[in-house]
Amino acid sequence: MSFMMFIVASVCVSSCKSDPEETTPPKQEETASIIGKWRWNYSDKGYIILTFNANGTGIHYEFEAPETEKARNFKYEYKDKTLRYTYISTTNQKQVTEYYDVISLTATTLQIKDFADEGISTFTRQ
Repeated sequence: MSFMMFIVASVCVSSCKSDPEETTPPKQEETASIIGKWRWNYSDKGYIILTFNANGTGIHYEFEAPETEKARNFKYEYKDKTLRYTYISTTNQKQVTEYYDVISLTATTLQIKDFADEGISTFTRQ
């Protein structure tokens, strides 16, 4: 009888164990945030740093050796894998809006593609 109780108790314990497949964590891409500082080295002499703030504003900083530096403020909206980026042009003081497809967003990598361009830019979180 005690052997039978042991078998019944074992079956109950093993059936109550959680299955690791049932508690799969969300994909990294689903939990990543665009908020933060991102860097793209577009050549051996130049890079861009984008800083996205939680309030929908940001700073675009570009450096190209030997001495070219540009910085501009922007507003952005990130929704449904589309990044809308709006700034005031320094050339003619008019508002410019650009759109990007967000190809991938993880905790460490942001890949975007300009709607008007075929190239993909890969930024890394700083």
